[in-house]
Amino acid sequence: IFRALLKNSLNKRKQYQYFKKYNTHKLKSIHVERPIFVTGLPRSGTTLLQNLLINNFHIQGIPFWEIIQPIPQFQNKTIDNSFRRIKSGMMLYMAKRFGPDIFPMHPTTLNSYEECWHLFLITFHVYNFDFQLGISKYGEWISENSIGKAYEEYEEILRIIISTRKDHRLILKCPEHMIYTDKIMSTFPNCTIIWIHRDPLKSILSYTNMIYEIHKFYFGASDRKRVAKFVSDRFYQMIKIAIQKRTESNINIIDVKYQDLIINQRKTLQYLSDNILDDSSSIQISKENQNLNRLKSKIYYNPTQQGIDPNTIYHKFSDYMKQYDISKEI
Repeated sequence: IFRALLKNSLNKRKQYQYFKKYNTHKLKSIHVERPIFVTGLPRSGTTLLQNLLINNFHIQGIPFWEIIQPIPQFQNKTIDNSFRRIKSGMMLYMAKRFGPDIFPMHPTTLNSYEECWHLFLITFHVYNFDFQLGISKYGEWISENSIGKAYEEYEEILRIIISTRKDHRLILKCPEHMIYTDKIMSTFPNCTIIWIHRDPLKSILSYTNMIYEIHKFYFGASDRKRVAKFVSDRFYQMIKIAIQKRTESNINIIDVKYQDLIINQRKTLQYLSDNILDDSSSIQISKENQNLNRLKSKIYYNPTQQGIDPNTIYHKFSDYMKQYDISKEI
């Protein structure tokens, strides 16, 4: 599976280099206009927030099929889109067929908006390979050595994606962005970064179960307690790095609490509208919002079964929860 992933990434890189070579002048005239980056711990509500913003602010996202196949293959747009959708659909079918326990946690369709870390496959700079593939300290290595170059190529890939669109503004989301806010700001000076905060216990419970199932898929077996400790330690590290970079670089980040998003959706969206949109008129809630329940995980997470002690987690993340006024979810 890993060899297939590497081969696929190298093939996409070949497509990327080829497209750049023959569309240099076209790409130079295209700019990613004031992108919005949604970030936060994995399983903290980034998917919900991104979809709400796309539905209500009428700014585009990147659907799954285009995230998986970002480089156009044919000049005819209709043929090209159909070809890439078919290839993405085949991959999605295979993943659901052989990993049936993973998808109920994160329902995915060809047109759902997914995390843009898939675009980093072209550069093979995927921070969460530590989580998914067990590559020891890989995320730490790329963070220290080459992530800046990876974001430059990521920006070029986004320009390739919007080269076939009229609207050049995007809403993107990825948990890893929270530890690379300095690179994002240097690459996209006019961007907006939103950090969603959720009860860390809920995020850890959900992500532990997801990584456990992914490890079973890749390796045939896994240990819940070991995965839980790894996830808890990594989340703590990510928060520490994110806060440090935010403080040292004086990066302006908009904070949103998951509970506010759930309890008072209109007020939260109005707050974001006032801080993001040029037109800060009263927000009109989209009718599509009611369909977002399909994004929720269909699985109940039991701390005992995951080998997680809630009191230990709350003690470990107490400073973070206090700093951002995060409430425990009952």
